[in-house]
Amino acid sequence: MPRPRKYKDSGERREAFLENHPDYDKSDRLREIKREWAKRNRPECPRCSQCDARLKGEKSRALGLCRNCQRKPKQKIV
Repeated sequence: MPRPRKYKDSGERREAFLENHPDYDKSDRLREIKREWAKRNRPECPRCSQCDARLKGEKSRALGLCRNCQRKPKQKIV
């Protein structure tokens, strides 16, 4: 009898279980994967260094600012 495959983390184990499950829905898994990648690849804001730089507007997107820094004006040092 073959030895069971060793999994790196519980996520892989869950994925393997779901793939073998008869009611497994591929589209749900794809949606989950995309959500995970979006979290990982979210750029960091250069002004406040938060990883929440999802932007609207051409200028702020080019600067890579997060929503909070986009709203408040840049503070000038006097």
